[in-house]
Amino acid sequence: MTEHLKHYFYPRKMENSKLIELLKTFSAKELRECGDWVNSPFFNTNDEVTLLYDYLRKAAPNFSPKKIERETVYKNLFGKKKYDEKHVNYLMSFLLKLTEQYIAYSQYTANPVLENINLLQSYMQRGLDKHFHYIHENTESKLQNFPHRNLDFFYLQYLLSETANRNFLRKNIRKYDARLQSAADYFDLFLLASKLKYFCEMQDRKMTLTADYKLNMLAEISAYFSQNDFSAYPGIVAYWLVLQTQEQPQETKHFFGLKELLRKHSGAFPRAELRELYGYAINYCLRRVNAGELDFLKELFSLYKETLGAELLLEHGQISFWTYKNIVGVALRLRDFAWAENFIRDYNSKLAEEFRENALHYNLAELSFYKRDFDAAMTHLNRVEFSDIYYSFDTKKMMMKIYFEKEEIDALLSLIASFKVFIKRNQSVSEANKLAYENFITVINQFLKYRLQRKAPERLDNIKNLKPLADRSWLMEQYGKRFKG
Repeated sequence: MTEHLKHYFYPRKMENSKLIELLKTFSAKELRECGDWVNSPFFNTNDEVTLLYDYLRKAAPNFSPKKIERETVYKNLFGKKKYDEKHVNYLMSFLLKLTEQYIAYSQYTANPVLENINLLQSYMQRGLDKHFHYIHENTESKLQNFPHRNLDFFYLQYLLSETANRNFLRKNIRKYDARLQSAADYFDLFLLASKLKYFCEMQDRKMTLTADYKLNMLAEISAYFSQNDFSAYPGIVAYWLVLQTQEQPQETKHFFGLKELLRKHSGAFPRAELRELYGYAINYCLRRVNAGELDFLKELFSLYKETLGAELLLEHGQISFWTYKNIVGVALRLRDFAWAENFIRDYNSKLAEEFRENALHYNLAELSFYKRDFDAAMTHLNRVEFSDIYYSFDTKKMMMKIYFEKEEIDALLSLIASFKVFIKRNQSVSEANKLAYENFITVINQFLKYRLQRKAPERLDNIKNLKPLADRSWLMEQYGKRFKG
């Protein structure tokens, strides 16, 4: 067996192979360019591989299973020649390798600055100073016009300065050269931006998952940041502000500073990174709202509308089912039912197909619940399949609320018992999230215990301060309605 075949195992059906999965992601332009790559004798001298690519390209973009059955493909390529499984595997493996090389090359040429830096390193090794200086000036010009001022920019500036510094060292000239300082300075900026970005990611995951991340050098990085002025670098300040919202959530100035920076310097970040930074701002608002600070509901709704308008919440034309659910929840809590229903229906088609049905019925259930149409809510909930753990948790929680509102106590008690077991057995949800649901159940049990006496249950005056707590606002509403006054 060749090295190719050892590395790439092919399932019996071609439609399930890595090759077809990859080709399905190609645009028409990519299919055409990849065809040029495969047809180039510099990269491929095997005419049979070219024939295979040409055949598969005609089957794009749907790649009908019948058209790409192994025997069918082989017959179209080689006529009456006896089918040879190993031959097919070899051709597919070779073609996959060529398509991967095309992708790598496309990624490489997408960044002309990085391409130039590699060229500079080659000219330096060859001792071609005139060529080196021309490309160096050209690269400096490209960096001046670089669209973003973020981590990528600092990295490219560092690489360029370091390459120029090594070229200077090669000449063995003993005099001051500013490129050494430039390399060191840009490396510092790159390191600072990288560490802050990692800190933010780690802290964010620690808040939602059971994750033991260690924020090495946090104290040193924080001290270095506080001792220097980085206002000229929004790509650094943004992550510092995000980190402060995570470390000092009660200091709202960090959140409002982040929001202002993102609006003022949106052009400093590529689209994907801007979406990520807005995501941190949204998560901050969500945490404040979940802590009972309802003033942040309007801030959250405003951020959602802003990012929807800029299509920042769409990735490859799709919105995540989790974001979809959160947006609906915020609109409902602000009683904007018409907006919520329009959003549910308008954006459902922008969810990945496997989530559409669940998301539609769960969110229509929530809309019905807020409108106090509990029967319609239950009808929708019964059509939700528990494909996501958080949908499972929230579906059970909503059913508890419906049983409580309708005073169906036996059904509520039964659900509470099974839900408590479900929470304890689940290991994929963070302890903080599990505790939020456990505290919700505790409060519901206290409501049930005292519902006949019309007496405020012990501890319920502290609902505002009980943390973490799922659906705090609804619990406060029930407390005020049933036990207060």
